[in-house]
Amino acid sequence: MFHEAAESFRRAGLPVEHAWTLVTGAPSVHAAQGTQQALEWLDTAGRAARACGAQRIREEAARVRTLLPASRAATGTAVTTARDASGPGTVALLTEREREIAELAAGGRRTKEIAEQLFVSTRTVETHLGRIYRKLDIPSRAALPRALGRVAHGPAV
Repeated sequence: MFHEAAESFRRAGLPVEHAWTLVTGAPSVHAAQGTQQALEWLDTAGRAARACGAQRIREEAARVRTLLPASRAATGTAVTTARDASGPGTVALLTEREREIAELAAGGRRTKEIAEQLFVSTRTVETHLGRIYRKLDIPSRAALPRALGRVAHGPAV
């Protein structure tokens, strides 16, 4: 979907939107197709952003690049995808709010406690958790600590 949107923007002569879509989609393409493809998207976005003077997009592309693990293609080993990865590479798929909720849940906080701390409803927390589980390809809250690269601890008492 990101690729289709980016190509539509490119064909329409909208370089800022094209570049921004590539940068935004890079973590997802990393999970689906690997590091090399994500780096190519970021390179293309950087060139498009440079051509139209979009410094903010260039900065974001550089930031996203630092979140991706080093390319394994050069060493001849397999490229990591969401299904076989755990830790910081897949966490890059999460929004800032999803990361915040994931960290609290992984730390043993209950849904109601998270909702109260963040001033949102329990339903909102549950919705975010569902998205987190799908993005990290995990079955439940119990798998969150490992997916986030943390040592599992028991629930807070």
